[in-house]
Amino acid sequence: MKICFFLAGIMSVIVFATCSGSDAEAPEVRITNPSPGSVVGGNVTIEVTADDNDGIDRVAVYIDNDLETTLFMMPYTYVWDTFGYADSTSHTLSAHAYDQAGNRAISETITVLVDNGC
Repeated sequence: MKICFFLAGIMSVIVFATCSGSDAEAPEVRITNPSPGSVVGGNVTIEVTADDNDGIDRVAVYIDNDLETTLFMMPYTYVWDTFGYADSTSHTLSAHAYDQAGNRAISETITVLVDNGC
């Protein structure tokens, strides 16, 4: 009986070793909303598309290089409340996508201008 468990353990290690680490391809990620150079105000929906050959694990959204949120399911959207930001100020948005193997891709950074009409 002990031999069977030992062999089963070896087989699971062999299977794991041959399957893990085989994905070296980073995902693709892009912010689709808002558009670069947009004037935004109020609650702004940040939309991100991410794709990978083995699936996306998570998407992290950054505002001004600070992690704002991490999204684990599609659609990758986040509602950004801009009321806490001064009018006529520029802010950068980016997204990081991670695939199941831990590969990471970073979107182009886009800049938007906040104007809440205040």
